[in-house]
Amino acid sequence: MEEIRDGHVLLSLLEVLLGKTLRREKGRMRVHKLNNVTTALKLLEENRVKLVGISNYDIVDGKSTPILGLIWSIILRFQVQGVMTENESDTTVKDFQVEKKLLSWCQTSLDGYEDAVKLKDFTSSWRDGLAFNAIIHTHNSELFRFESLLENDNRTNLDHAFNVANEEFSVPKLLDPADFPHSPPLSSQ
Repeated sequence: MEEIRDGHVLLSLLEVLLGKTLRREKGRMRVHKLNNVTTALKLLEENRVKLVGISNYDIVDGKSTPILGLIWSIILRFQVQGVMTENESDTTVKDFQVEKKLLSWCQTSLDGYEDAVKLKDFTSSWRDGLAFNAIIHTHNSELFRFESLLENDNRTNLDHAFNVANEEFSVPKLLDPADFPHSPPLSSQ
């Protein structure tokens, strides 16, 4: 998450997403970082990205929860909502509808894993790592034996999923098991 703190990566991402060149401050002082992140956040708001509870200070200070929230909001707006909107006659799809549809897709994709994976939301349902692993397993069941993960702790399962996704599908490791709040396995909650 260090790469996002000075605002340059955010501005570069927005240049690609919005198709325009953006000005940025080149200095390395905190004020330059804050100004770059502020510019990025203003552009995101102008482009209908929800930024509830996300400030430029949180990003520059490297606070993981707001940074992950920001990344999720960008994904919802530019990737997921764009795909969902293409398939809808109503182009005013609201974020909560996109999340519901994405959750529904995940639940449908995990048909057959219901005994091990209780997918109810995008927070606690993913903490034990089984949902991540199950999605990977649906795409290539020969990569590992899913049942062997059922006795593992959350961190082991999350590490496994992120490593397999990276090695087999070239999915960069944007999350770390430490990003997930510590909690007991979902089956005991």
